[in-house]
Amino acid sequence: MFFLLYNNFIPISLYVTIELVNVGQAFLIQSDQQLYRKELDVACIVRSSNLVQELGMVSNVFSDKTGTLTRNEMNLVKFVINGNLYDIQALENETEKSIDPTMNAYMQRFGSDSQGFYEFFRCLITCHTVVREKNGTYRAESPDELALVEGAGRYRCELFERGSKEMEVSIFGEKITYEVLAVNPFNADRKRMSVLLRDIKTDTYYVMCKGADNIMYPLCAMSEAGKQRVDTNLLDLANMGLRTLIVAHKELAKEEAFEWLAGYKQALVSTTNREENIAAQGAKLELNMKLLGITAIEDRLQDEVPEVIADLTKAGIIVWMLTGDKLETAINIGRSCNLLLPDTHLHMIARIDTPEMFAEVLRREYDAITKEPINPNAALVLDGPSFVHFDEEDPEQRAMLLRIGAGSRSVIACRLTPTQKRELVKLVKVDTVPAAVSYTHLTLPTI
Repeated sequence: MFFLLYNNFIPISLYVTIELVNVGQAFLIQSDQQLYRKELDVACIVRSSNLVQELGMVSNVFSDKTGTLTRNEMNLVKFVINGNLYDIQALENETEKSIDPTMNAYMQRFGSDSQGFYEFFRCLITCHTVVREKNGTYRAESPDELALVEGAGRYRCELFERGSKEMEVSIFGEKITYEVLAVNPFNADRKRMSVLLRDIKTDTYYVMCKGADNIMYPLCAMSEAGKQRVDTNLLDLANMGLRTLIVAHKELAKEEAFEWLAGYKQALVSTTNREENIAAQGAKLELNMKLLGITAIEDRLQDEVPEVIADLTKAGIIVWMLTGDKLETAINIGRSCNLLLPDTHLHMIARIDTPEMFAEVLRREYDAITKEPINPNAALVLDGPSFVHFDEEDPEQRAMLLRIGAGSRSVIACRLTPTQKRELVKLVKVDTVPAAVSYTHLTLPTI
């Protein structure tokens, strides 16, 4: 501000000196061997002469998890069938010892789980939009889908060909052709996808579905004991930092399938609210399904992520991780990448059902972070279902949430929708004093 008000009194030569200093700093940055990427043979490139002083103004860094903190290289590492947890690598080692690596070998290996094992992998290899290229590789819309199809392939469950009308697969060496009657795609609101298939050989109709556990849970018919077992499995996998999906299916009578298809075709040709009509029609199909199992996908951290986050927090920058993962998974990832230290005190605003409870918990955490001595090792954990009850129009709630975030070394916001991620960024950007400045040219979305 001083330079702006008194710029007429500053000699022109001083501006030249400052720019020369900036150029010198840019040269040092580009020459820094620690900023060189050996794998790509690429050094750091400075595209702005005042980059260093702009970086010094950054107070908050917002980052997604998948593809930013993690590599976005998904691998199916574990799965659950009938409450039993299986490790893929261990199963592969056992199966390699088998003389007959066919369906019979797997059926003998899994005993009472054999039928569930077959149905589980049949759903994995059919419920997707993956396409197989001529060279045998798979092309998928998301790395999660690719990981599931490739994981199924390790058990001789393969996709041979996928067209708009038919799908040819192999399940433990048995070739089966399915007619693809409808696809209800995944989106941020549905958080699940399903396909309606007809087994051409047996003329049997199936609904295959997979999606986020909190969305799929109410759509599956389970006993109370079954629900408790699934909750335990999900918690165990989340504590390992793994991404979980629930896999389910149900068999339809021919009449039911045709009745649903009639409504689906009407939704496809509707001229108003077409996407909403298709989603509503899909929701009618995805009810009272049988839960087949849970998949657990690993996504490893990017190189040196813990070290970078440690340096950012030392510089007083608050790192916000915004993710759609469940609470336990997000916390586990936070610990592995130094967002949370072993002795970090967590301010939890999670698992809240009503606006009144949200206001009460928000006030409690605000009082805790303002009345107690400043704790440089505190973190805020916020989940999307609770953030739904945040009153964006209430200046007091905005101020309290922002103060809790400002008093934390890091913030983990999980189970967020894209809209909620945007609201959080907007809150910090608009209400921060002094006003935050955006830098869109950096690798991470920062303010």
